[in-house]
Amino acid sequence: MMALDGKLARLRTYRNNIHRYHRLLKTRLSDLEREYIESRLSEEREALVRGEASRTAQGANVSWWTDRAEIGTRFCFEDSKSKELFALTCDRLGITCQDG
Repeated sequence: MMALDGKLARLRTYRNNIHRYHRLLKTRLSDLEREYIESRLSEEREALVRGEASRTAQGANVSWWTDRAEIGTRFCFEDSKSKELFALTCDRLGITCQDG
């Protein structure tokens, strides 16, 4: 139970950071500041998606892995049901997900 609480806390932290970076991007920033925040936002999104992939796979008791894609990262699951659930999670988070 303790490990699950830690994972959920990390996912919550990623979400909070993403929201904070979005708010910061709406403010007046130098080009350097904007570039840094956009970079951090990308890193937080990646961490959040990886955490959600892990949570999805763990809930279904299946393995998952990533592969390089032409654009972005391909998240792979042992079964199609986990893949579908992960795609729905990405949709809910506002993260573009495409099959293939």
